[in-house]
Amino acid sequence: MNSERHFDDVKVVTPEKVQQKDGLEELVAGGATVTKQGTQYVTAVAVQRPRQLKIVKDKVISEVELEPEAAYYAWKVNTKGGGKKRIEGGTIGLAMSIARNFGNCAVDITIDETPTHYYFKPVFLDLETGFTFCRTFRQRKSQGIGMKDEDRAQDITFQIGQSKAIRNVVFSAVPPALKNTAIKEAQRLIVEDIDQCGIEKSREKCLKTFASIDVTKEQLFEYTGINDPAKWSSAVLADLRTAFKTIDTNQASVKELFPEIEKPKPAETDTYTPPVEPEKKDPDDKSAMTTSKQSGAIYSKCTSEYKLDKVQALTLVSAIADHPVGSMKDLTKDEATHVIDVLEHPDTTKGYLTEISREKKDLFDK
Repeated sequence: MNSERHFDDVKVVTPEKVQQKDGLEELVAGGATVTKQGTQYVTAVAVQRPRQLKIVKDKVISEVELEPEAAYYAWKVNTKGGGKKRIEGGTIGLAMSIARNFGNCAVDITIDETPTHYYFKPVFLDLETGFTFCRTFRQRKSQGIGMKDEDRAQDITFQIGQSKAIRNVVFSAVPPALKNTAIKEAQRLIVEDIDQCGIEKSREKCLKTFASIDVTKEQLFEYTGINDPAKWSSAVLADLRTAFKTIDTNQASVKELFPEIEKPKPAETDTYTPPVEPEKKDPDDKSAMTTSKQSGAIYSKCTSEYKLDKVQALTLVSAIADHPVGSMKDLTKDEATHVIDVLEHPDTTKGYLTEISREKKDLFDK
């Protein structure tokens, strides 16, 4: 049997043919594969295979079923008031799954750096609709992930920042339901697996797993807020499983999620202790509160350049600082500097405004 293949009859479509009056419909109907050049990317003509979100969602869920722990992260962090706050979201793995199944899209990224920070600027391009979205992410180099090899630690810090930047821009650009539905399904699957394995066996396995990375029972008690493993529910174990997966994939360090527990202070004695003078604050301390000059610069930019009222300005600043801001006094000097840097770049700022206006439409429709 002759295995040779001949392509003498294959139709070749040139740019000149595409411009002819017969149009693309006739070319496609005739069996030709037509491509379109857009920016630096080449994409199939959208009408050939239009995107169907239900199919996209089903494909993402089918991938989540393979490893639900890799789809989302959930852990607790200390708040300024001394309490704990649960943080939850989709991982870079879930973002890539959504982008892959969303199809006909691309993520391009540019990177700048200063002596102290990396600035990642990913751009999401929906080649089917022409929608483009950019969201800048700042990653400090001194992440403190607890590694002795400084070069290796810096490499991991860079990868963490890049992954977070891509994750954020994908989740911001695609319909939120794709991410939210996938996370709920992942949580359900993990709890179901724990129940099938047996709650007691799962508790024992959890303790052994964390002991292998030097996380003590006391740290787990502090993290969960429950001092008896026998009272850990399936939901608590699910959160611990995702926390371990986050550490195992270098998305966060042990130190970040399970900080060392401070030893209790010794009991007071009758021995006289001379009063200690309060330590003078260093005026250059980056953790000090924002200055009036910085506050004025932020308000000036928001009102004069972006035409925002006070409430809109604080909403924008909260998004950039990544925590609620009721007044400029809620910012540190370092955070205020970052906000000002972002406001100096109109494209980046407009990206934040676009995302905010989608979530808080009434606020920006005034």
